[in-house]
Amino acid sequence: MKFQSKPELKWVVQKNLLKPSILTQFREAFEDQNILFEEVVSIPFSNSLPLFNQAKMNIFYGSTTLMLNAHRSEHYKGVFYDPEQFNMKTYLDKWSDKMLNYDGKIDTFKQFVENELQKAEKWFLRPISDTKSFSGAAMNASDILDWYSKIQSFKEEEVNPQMMIFFASPKSISKEWRNFIVNGKVIDSSRYMLNGSLDVNSEDVPSSVIQFCEENSSLFSPHAIFVLDVAESNGAYKIIECNCFNATGFYNNDLKKIVSKVTEFCLGRRN
Repeated sequence: MKFQSKPELKWVVQKNLLKPSILTQFREAFEDQNILFEEVVSIPFSNSLPLFNQAKMNIFYGSTTLMLNAHRSEHYKGVFYDPEQFNMKTYLDKWSDKMLNYDGKIDTFKQFVENELQKAEKWFLRPISDTKSFSGAAMNASDILDWYSKIQSFKEEEVNPQMMIFFASPKSISKEWRNFIVNGKVIDSSRYMLNGSLDVNSEDVPSSVIQFCEENSSLFSPHAIFVLDVAESNGAYKIIECNCFNATGFYNNDLKKIVSKVTEFCLGRRN
């Protein structure tokens, strides 16, 4: 497909690694709303973007690899990411005790193992940024030590002893919700966890969850378009983390509505 001049906007969607059902929903959303799109193949861990026909604004959706490569190019407007904003330190600075893991700390993996690990039998660990170098999880201290022993010789790999990590005490969580936010407003939400197990339900989204998200988005938003994960813990709502929209998974979300609102906002900001 060739264009004599660049169109105003198009979506660039990674078709490999994407669930077939989600790809189908994207196609239906684009076709129903007459939105230009292109499907691409992004090679995992590659430092190069796939070839595609460029528009004046290209909205990317796919893996973290695709998102980071588009962001690093500093050429594309449709990447809703800033590593200084999508960062646990920033969240703690901006939201303080609204965070689920407000008691958490940041240090190198090495310093954590040497100075903190043996102070508790179980820890919650995650990277400080949204690069998905490893998934945040509650782990036993013994398992963390075994994992660390395997990476001690790593230097160039993304996960290594000198990487910065965030660690905190594990929390009791009854429910978790994923909320898609555009310009301070929650566009769509879905519960995805219930009592520690994956349990997706788009009906169980109290208005108080939406209010909590929007109130805290007014205090701080890492981008005008982002995803906010919220937990219910000990009867109170708490922020788990933010996610970059361009590489965030969907649960039972209204993809057509999300595509419509993101497109509408970007068209208004394309200049």
